[in-house]
Amino acid sequence: MANTLTLSSEVVAGGPFEQQGSIDWVQIAKMSVTLPVSILARVTAADVSPLTIVVGQEMSSLFRLSTTGHERLNKALGELKSFSAIGDAIWFGFGIKHIVRVLAETDKGLACLTLCGCLSEIHPPKACAEILIRLASVCDAPDDLRPSSSQWINLIEACSGTLKSTTFACIAEQFMAFHQHSFVEEYTDEAEDVARALLAVARVSSGVLSSVTLAGGRSCGWIAAIGFYFLGLEIEIRNADNASVFKSTTNDDSIRVLVIYGTAQSSNQVQVNRTGYFINSLDNIILSYEQRFDSVMSGTLHWDSCLSTTFGDSFGQLLKAKEDFGQLIGAAALVFQGLTNSATNICKAFSATSVGGICFYFNILRDVSDRPENAMTLHVVPGVIQTNAGRRHSFITDRTGPRPDGLLGYDWQDNFSYQRTAECRIDYQASITESLGGNISIPVLSMDTGSSDLNVKLFVEESAVGLLVDLHFLSSAGNCRVGAYAMLKEIIENSGLVPRGRLCTSEPQAENLPPKARQ
Repeated sequence: MANTLTLSSEVVAGGPFEQQGSIDWVQIAKMSVTLPVSILARVTAADVSPLTIVVGQEMSSLFRLSTTGHERLNKALGELKSFSAIGDAIWFGFGIKHIVRVLAETDKGLACLTLCGCLSEIHPPKACAEILIRLASVCDAPDDLRPSSSQWINLIEACSGTLKSTTFACIAEQFMAFHQHSFVEEYTDEAEDVARALLAVARVSSGVLSSVTLAGGRSCGWIAAIGFYFLGLEIEIRNADNASVFKSTTNDDSIRVLVIYGTAQSSNQVQVNRTGYFINSLDNIILSYEQRFDSVMSGTLHWDSCLSTTFGDSFGQLLKAKEDFGQLIGAAALVFQGLTNSATNICKAFSATSVGGICFYFNILRDVSDRPENAMTLHVVPGVIQTNAGRRHSFITDRTGPRPDGLLGYDWQDNFSYQRTAECRIDYQASITESLGGNISIPVLSMDTGSSDLNVKLFVEESAVGLLVDLHFLSSAGNCRVGAYAMLKEIIENSGLVPRGRLCTSEPQAENLPPKARQ
């Protein structure tokens, strides 16, 4: 296709090497990459190099998606939505220039989306990158063709959220839950062993191996979920006593992936034969809490049973002690607030943020309204925050005005890093308004249009830390610019639904605030 990233060799695209479960890296190294400038712009905006995409696609092509797997993936991609802010300068979700749209154009790209999506659903980005680095190693990729950890992280984050509409994470969590060990032991599987097991399952899917046995920890269940959900492989899961706890079929001869949890091995090295792989635990190697946290594996639970499933009988005991449990939650909230307030250099006045493939944004960025129920609507969609050029950002905050602390900014810090410019401060302190646009009355705008010729535009500035956004109001009566979060806070406070916030500033800074805020 004219709008895809391709290699020029027929051998690489579908030669005998791939059918044998391996990749001809020598041929790939000789190939040239062809892609239109428009696609190059999307790839560059995602901070992903063409080499990373090529290597990712070649490794992922070893996994043969089943017909059902293709249908599930295409359905998930068809449900990816994009929502634009005012003026189409910012997009939430998976915009039209998102790199996922590029990968979805080819079979190899779809396989890459599947692998990256399955990784990001369960593992944090650093752990995903480590597994992909090891996968490139076990696939015998030359050193000069192996992307860096940061490149793999960028690709994973770009693909994160693509499988949110599927039940893959729920199935993976159920399969991993059959491993009955403590939480600390559940997230320390060796990345190289995981990569070898992934490659083995890929070879089963392509017919190179007839079956594979995986022994070890929770990673075995996650890999089995990939084989079951997207590769169409029949699986069986057994506990440490070799008792079967799950079968996807009653025909034992059809089992292609056998998982045995908790099997001990005398060697610290991965035990490999033609069809068996043992995934070692790093409990005796990893001692740092930070390193452990970077390796946490977690799937998705049903909302109505998430706490009871996670904590079991302990949660039931807590519910019986309602008063004590309530006091404990209240005390914890105070501790968390104290920790938050201690970080005075962190911006928390977010009107939108994106984390883990999920995007959160307030409706005021899409539709300015003085009604709290409209302005305060919080949208939650799979995807990221992107500019119309395709560049990703982790959050949106006000360009002008102070940066408040707290979820809605009702408890403001004693100091703030951003000062209003003279122009914005003057606009902010204009005459008191009675009406705006004929039917909108918002005192924070401090102006009276006297007509309905009001236009609203987003003033967007990209920075190294995120997107800085203001609402710019234009009318024949004058102009006004105000931060989206500051305006949202004012709308809520003037609604009378909540107590007015307390704005605390040091004496030298108080004179820079509008009269309304100084009262």
